[in-house]
Amino acid sequence: MPLDWGQLRDGDGRNDALFRLLGRAVRGCDDFEQLLDYAKTKNEQLGEPMEDARVVSTAKSVWKMQCEGRNWFGKPGVHLFSEDALPLIDSDPDLLRLLMFIKAQYRPGHPFMLTNTFCERWGWSRQRLAAARTRGLQRGDFYRIRAAYPGHAALYVWDSKAQSKGERRH
Repeated sequence: MPLDWGQLRDGDGRNDALFRLLGRAVRGCDDFEQLLDYAKTKNEQLGEPMEDARVVSTAKSVWKMQCEGRNWFGKPGVHLFSEDALPLIDSDPDLLRLLMFIKAQYRPGHPFMLTNTFCERWGWSRQRLAAARTRGLQRGDFYRIRAAYPGHAALYVWDSKAQSKGERRH
């Protein structure tokens, strides 16, 4: 449901909405003053504008994130927790590569296929792909939500909610 900016009031998540908006807008700003001007303009459009000090504070936080390279708003990427990624670096680089590709290409909860085209793309044998896929399923890194049947590939998802929607193991 689209955000109705002009209806946001205290307690409606207006600060979070402004923060997220600025996180995306900051990439087009030449300096902090430009970002702050944009923030003040958007604040005035709220159903109940925030106090100026709060707007300045929010803009400063976003500007700092941008300057430090920590602004991820509007930038899809891959995130694996250290406790998940570090063991795979040495023990299962194939599964790590597969997980990173999946998370870079597909959003949580959106179905995807793991077909043999990955073999061609990465120079893997079908057995190598099948083994990595099996290990990912066994670890719960992703879940099969539809088994393959003639003419149709199996479908998978990688969010934790998928466990209750589909098969836990293949």
